[in-house]
This record gives sequence, C-alpha cells and structure tokens, in this order.
Amino acid sequence: MSGSRHRLRPVSEGRRAERRPCGEGDDVKFLLSLYLDPPAPPGGEHGHEDFLSASREAGELIGGHAFADPSTSAVVRTAGGVASVTEGPYLRAPDHADGQYLLDCDSRERALELAALLPRGRGCVEVRPLMDSAGLEMAAGLEM
Repeated sequence: MSGSRHRLRPVSEGRRAERRPCGEGDDVKFLLSLYLDPPAPPGGEHGHEDFLSASREAGELIGGHAFADPSTSAVVRTAGGVASVTEGPYLRAPDHADGQYLLDCDSRERALELAALLPRGRGCVEVRPLMDSAGLEMAAGLEM
C-alpha cells in the first residue's frame, strides 16, 4: 500500500472556529494516534505546545491522553466464547502507540494541518475520522 504525500499550508494564525451544537454544521471528529519507534522512551518527546495552542485557540481540541509504557499492556482475545489474556507488549509493527488526541475540525485538511504541528522525529501521527451511524460508508469491509 503506497501513501500519497500532501503539501500542507501553515496553520492560520489567530484562526477561531465557530463552535456549533453537536449535529449542526459539517465538523468531523478526528482521532490523532501518536506512534513512536520502540527504542524511543514513551512520553519522552514533548514539543506539543504549538499543536495544543493552535487547536485550543480554535476550539478544536476535545481531549488527549499519553499512554503508559507498552510493557504494562495486556491483550484480550476471545475465541469460541473463551477469553485469553496475554501480558506485556504486543507489537507486530515497528512503532507502538504513544498517545492520542481527539479533534473536532471543519475538514480532514485542517486535521492534517494540526497533526503536522506534532513533532514525531522517531515516529508518526495517524489521522483518522471517527464514524457515527451516518458515516458507516467509511468502514472498509463492513456489510450493512
């Protein structure tokens, strides 16, 4: 799977989003998932000030969380009605989840602009829209 690269315009200074009641307007919620290369210490990268300032000032930041070290995680799988738990990190990818932010933006482009403000020298940021019942067409492989 090859990704395409976009040239992003700078985040507009002083931009303020008009906040509307939920369900009105075209705003979409986006989850920004932050990933780090496994050798990088979790929570070791900071520098989110530009992102936090821009997203808060525009009223687009809903919340965010930093994740604990992957060694503290557990994976639960259910097969045939029986749950099994595996302790410790479960990595099948070169990066591990480090944290997340939830945004309410006017567009995907705006979410990408904000994500570009997050320093990820040893990782990346995945930008993904959240679905509601009206957006199930975004779910790949779901039969309705």
